[in-house]
Amino acid sequence: MTAATEKRYAAALASVSLIWGCNFIMMKIGLAYAGPFQFATLRFCLGAVCLIPVLIKVGVPLFPARHQ
Repeated sequence: MTAATEKRYAAALASVSLIWGCNFIMMKIGLAYAGPFQFATLRFCLGAVCLIPVLIKVGVPLFPARHQ
């Protein structure tokens, strides 16, 4: 593994750790304004809105192929 690859992996790990750590803070703040089910719904919808463009860019089909 090259040094550039190791730096990229370290940066990705740091980013994931930061996002994951901030998630608990955001949940604490969000639950002060909405109920748990409303907040969970908002989280899942926001996650879907963020992931759909990534899936389209990568070329992953959004729906499974139908087999007859």
